[in-house]
Amino acid sequence: MYTPVEQSLPLDCSNYTNRNLFAEHFLSHPQRLRAMEEWKQDKGWEKAFERIGHLYRKHAVRFNSHTNEAQTEKDFICPVLDVLWGDGCYQVQVNIPNVEGRRQPDYAFFRSPEERRQADTRKGSLEYWRGVPALGDAKAWETSLDRQSSTGENPSAQICNYLYRSRVRWGILTNGRQWRLYERDKSSAGGIYYEINLADLLQRGEDKPSESFKYFYLFFRREAFVPDPKGLSFVERVFAESAEYATEVGNRLKDSVYDALRHLINGFLSHPANRLEAKDPATVRLAHDNSLILLYRLLFILYAEDRGILPCEAPQ
Repeated sequence: MYTPVEQSLPLDCSNYTNRNLFAEHFLSHPQRLRAMEEWKQDKGWEKAFERIGHLYRKHAVRFNSHTNEAQTEKDFICPVLDVLWGDGCYQVQVNIPNVEGRRQPDYAFFRSPEERRQADTRKGSLEYWRGVPALGDAKAWETSLDRQSSTGENPSAQICNYLYRSRVRWGILTNGRQWRLYERDKSSAGGIYYEINLADLLQRGEDKPSESFKYFYLFFRREAFVPDPKGLSFVERVFAESAEYATEVGNRLKDSVYDALRHLINGFLSHPANRLEAKDPATVRLAHDNSLILLYRLLFILYAEDRGILPCEAPQ
């Protein structure tokens, strides 16, 4: 558990999309993610923002639908990876033996240049991937990460297949604009990932980075996959603590539901205009059943609003 920190306003979460990979409230709660040592102590994110912002203004700001995958990688994705990982900590175009030859991940990421050199002797075998903390795949600038391409490939499904075949736990998928993080087991269900729209962050044209940039930097850099003294990396700790937090919230919600149900029943029974006999078992059962219906309808509406399914804005 993390040491509580002083209460502050929730973070601006408009530049990340969390598709159930982590607990949403863990990411947005000021006393959870912000309380982690990486969030509080790391100073490299400001320099990274400057360097990546320079790359964007120099190259990517002019990218369009005619920019192909090779150009996107050469002019933006690989230079960004050099900032995040260092040019000695990833290998390009390494085959997974049980994947069709023309379909292979673009990157194998390593925690150090030495680990990459050691893995070179195992190229061509599944053993090569055993020490790889993350693999990556790149697409052209305006390629959809969800829709099937003309070649019949769905990028999101493709990287999940790479994770399954290689048994690597984490996957990074990007077209330069959007950066996604996948986890092998949880993401196998489809549509489960954590995404940052880097282009939106950089298009703001800010001279100094806002803390929103940390949602990109802390999750996609090399250090995010390096184990701490207890053997867990940053992304693994966020994943584990997020699941624990979701369980805690679920337990609290369950208790709150029972409390709410009790208050609703007592309210129906005690309201004089209802003229209900609180000591009659049949009446109590009727109040219970209808209170349960009302409660679940309220929960459905609140859930739908939270997920953006229902309009929450005030009418103009």
